[in-house]
Amino acid sequence: MARPGSIYPAKRYTGKDVQMLISDSFISFLRLTKQHQFTKEVFKGMQKSDVVLMNEVKRQIHSMNAVWSGFLRSSLHAWIDASDKNIGFASGQIVSYVATSAWYDILVHEGLGIHSNGGSSSIPHKYLPSAAQKAIAPEWEDVKHIKKNNITKGPRPFMSNALVNSSRKIFMELGDGVRRGIRNTMAASSHLPRRDLDRVLSSIQLGA
Repeated sequence: MARPGSIYPAKRYTGKDVQMLISDSFISFLRLTKQHQFTKEVFKGMQKSDVVLMNEVKRQIHSMNAVWSGFLRSSLHAWIDASDKNIGFASGQIVSYVATSAWYDILVHEGLGIHSNGGSSSIPHKYLPSAAQKAIAPEWEDVKHIKKNNITKGPRPFMSNALVNSSRKIFMELGDGVRRGIRNTMAASSHLPRRDLDRVLSSIQLGA
């Protein structure tokens, strides 16, 4: 059977694909310390670094010939968590995650099941999909033909490779976020001019 065209076309990931989660205690921290400018820029830096990683993951999936329906590369999402009591803000950490909505992502990444070199390796029980996961990313009938067609098999570590390849850009975005946060905090406290007059007047007129 011939391979169909991608059902899900490739997309360019942006900051809109990154969700930010904060807790009530984090909000209280901002109110007490008045570090809004610094925190805002640090979060922006993390957001931009997630976008860099997602777009590199997408590129890796394509270059490794791991595209069938296109769902895997088009279902990437990220979130920044400053709310979890165990690993989040309460312990002094802000954690960022990048993942896919495809239950079979680990099978492609590690080369398991029909994605193994032999095409028939067993799938560890912990990686078997639930009914809810299949409802999000069903097991496409066409994917079964991977066993018969000459398609790349074996591990395709798209996430690991993307992290290595984009690490420099990620650290640059994180560093820029901290730098902008310090700059804006100092500017706010020293009353240095940093706002564009036209934008300020425009917002005042809109609010009138």
